[in-house]
Amino acid sequence: MIVNSTELQNNFGKYLVLAAREDITVTRNGIPIAKLIGLNQADTAKEGAQAYPAPGSVTYQEFQEMARNSEERYELIDGEVYLLASPKIVHQYCVTEMLAQFYPWSKGKKCMVFTAPNDIILA
Repeated sequence: MIVNSTELQNNFGKYLVLAAREDITVTRNGIPIAKLIGLNQADTAKEGAQAYPAPGSVTYQEFQEMARNSEERYELIDGEVYLLASPKIVHQYCVTEMLAQFYPWSKGKKCMVFTAPNDIILA
């Protein structure tokens, strides 16, 4: 499908739905300038978080030592260590959208908005 940029801007939601079924070529002054394509689930990684082979339950101190000596990212839940998979594109998109909302809201308040992982200990 071919559509001009003004039509795309005025009906973007409609063309997002259509892009899931077919590629859309965007033109400006009759010249192709961009392509809107749907994101297929096959385009995203399907690997989930795997339990790290650690003997029995590990302490938080053991977990910190293991994480400090590795380039991998881990999570400790109830004494079990999990190797974290890379975030999927949909996750990254949602995080960006949330940051765009929370950051202006948080200005002047006693809180800060972060996008990077931080260690959290629930006691």
